[in-house]
Amino acid sequence: MRHSDLDWSNERRSSRAGRRDAEAATRALEILGPEYPADYREVAEARIADPDAPLSQIAAALGLTKDQAAYRFRRVLRHAARREFP
Repeated sequence: MRHSDLDWSNERRSSRAGRRDAEAATRALEILGPEYPADYREVAEARIADPDAPLSQIAAALGLTKDQAAYRFRRVLRHAARREFP
């Protein structure tokens, strides 16, 4: 496999994962409603707005580290699954 084939495969896999995350974020925010804390909500909204963006880009746009953005995104999904707020 050539280098460009690997790059294409990685980009495609990342794009699919971003779209899956955006769908999950949409469902989570519907469950949690508008009262859900904004600092967590903004990460999910950013993923929905740009599903193809890498998490590092989303984090930078929000003034967060990549780890902070990932943590907040996971919490949104976890809270929606449990239907609870932080």
